[in-house]
Amino acid sequence: MKSKLNFLIEYVNGEIFDMHNLGLWVSSFHIFSPDAERRTIERPKGNGSFLVSSRIKTRKIEIGFEFEAEDIQSFDNLKHDIFRMFYTKEEFKIVRDISPNKELYAIQEGDYDIDNITMEDGEFSIELTMLDPLIYGIEEELVLGDYPIRNEGNEEATPIIIVNFTSSATEYKIEHSNGKFVRIIYNFDAGDKLEVDLSKRKVFINNVLNMHTYYWRNNPFNLMPGENILTVTPSDVAKTTIKFKPRWL
Repeated sequence: MKSKLNFLIEYVNGEIFDMHNLGLWVSSFHIFSPDAERRTIERPKGNGSFLVSSRIKTRKIEIGFEFEAEDIQSFDNLKHDIFRMFYTKEEFKIVRDISPNKELYAIQEGDYDIDNITMEDGEFSIELTMLDPLIYGIEEELVLGDYPIRNEGNEEATPIIIVNFTSSATEYKIEHSNGKFVRIIYNFDAGDKLEVDLSKRKVFINNVLNMHTYYWRNNPFNLMPGENILTVTPSDVAKTTIKFKPRWL
């Protein structure tokens, strides 16, 4: 039987550890609420304060485990396998069985102990840290057309814009209905490929970094939760694809 709270860990090198396959029973899995940090300034007159800025700090996960081994030696071996699995020099991905289309990223900080119930049975709890406090969905890749781009997450998502030119053009501009836009100035030819990664603020033309084409007055946009209307100028010279990962608190 598998725990309903079971999950797997995936390293950046692609190595995967499934808790059930390792013989670990996941007894609890708690994601803490967002840790909101506010910066305020007191009103010079009247009551209260002005909200200046908001951000979410790192977020905690607490997980409980139970397991049993065939003998004392197997117990000790599994204990050290667990130590190795959770200690990594980079964040690892967690995918839960109850939400296989979502993923979160965490690291272990501090220490924890594995308690013996008997000489072959054990239990422990571990606290992990989400440096990025958001939960991510599977990356979507949508071709822009006469319809909105829908972001199913409840947080803004930063897109990658991929443009394949079918005709020549002297610039490319994509604008959100909220007025924010990205404009690239370049003499494009049919067959050229433009990629704008808005999270990294980088522009690639035919797979070569080309930052001097990035218009200095750009006001980059995110995809808001729900429907997003995007307009391209000129409208008939290229096919535009939007890539993004929905995000949730």
